[in-house]
Amino acid sequence: SSDVCSSDLLQVANTGGDGISLDSGAVSSTLDSLLVHDNAGYGVLVQAQIHSLSNSTVYNSGRDGVNLTHADGVTIQRNSVYSNSGYGIYVSIDAIQAVVIGSLSLADQAGNVVHDNGYDGIVMSGNAPSGNIIAGNVVYGQSGTGRAGILSYGYGDHVALNIVYGNATGITAYNAIVDQNRVYNNSYAGISIGGNSSVRY
Repeated sequence: SSDVCSSDLLQVANTGGDGISLDSGAVSSTLDSLLVHDNAGYGVLVQAQIHSLSNSTVYNSGRDGVNLTHADGVTIQRNSVYSNSGYGIYVSIDAIQAVVIGSLSLADQAGNVVHDNGYDGIVMSGNAPSGNIIAGNVVYGQSGTGRAGILSYGYGDHVALNIVYGNATGITAYNAIVDQNRVYNNSYAGISIGGNSSVRY
């Protein structure tokens, strides 16, 4: 556990618990260039409104690779998250400020690569006033029954410009805008929508 934290070039591996755990006091922390692997619990567990998680690699966690709660306003970019027993990246918010996972500008090359996790690849839970952004990511290999590459629960989320393949369902979205994604070779469904979602090609 930690209060406000700025970490980069940090390696955490082979612990009997979580790799990195930040509690509710860690508001505005910045996590960059982490290497977190082979931990028995979560790879990265954060229960605060941090600033960003970027340029990090998280794999072989006993639970989720990345689990962020109360994470309003966080930016998650250029991470590689794979082969975790739970979710790849799981984010929940308190409906205060939108989250950005990746980038709507492909020129930024800011997307995350998320693959071969036991549960869903990227999960966005919670409504933001302006809608959360899940864009420019490459997500594949979440192939277990009922699992999705990207799962969006947030009202008005913008799920765009992702490459999603080799999952059970590519993208599952409720009340979201699903826009110009490349979705292929998913075993159950490419895109599954509910509520007031729309799909643009």
